[in-house]
Amino acid sequence: MTEVMRHRWAQLYFNSEIIAVASFSGYRGGSFFDFKQARHLLAKDCSDECLGSAVLKALASSRFLLASRRKGSIYPRDLEFDAEVGSPRTVVEHFDA
Repeated sequence: MTEVMRHRWAQLYFNSEIIAVASFSGYRGGSFFDFKQARHLLAKDCSDECLGSAVLKALASSRFLLASRRKGSIYPRDLEFDAEVGSPRTVVEHFDA
């Protein structure tokens, strides 16, 4: 088995008014928007320190996870399983609320 390295992910989105910073979680890539973790909405003119702090908080709350266990697989100890985060339907429901 190839060793899977633990990484952390965050994404930034922006428009003319705000900067949004969000945690992403996953196993080999930050493939899940992790709505259970850090999200920050900042003014477009926020300071470098404010933006840097939001990015660090989002990275710190990024999780090493899969949606579910796969039969016959062996997983690292710090891997979490969260079917809600791995479900596109749950993400859509979260934003429609």
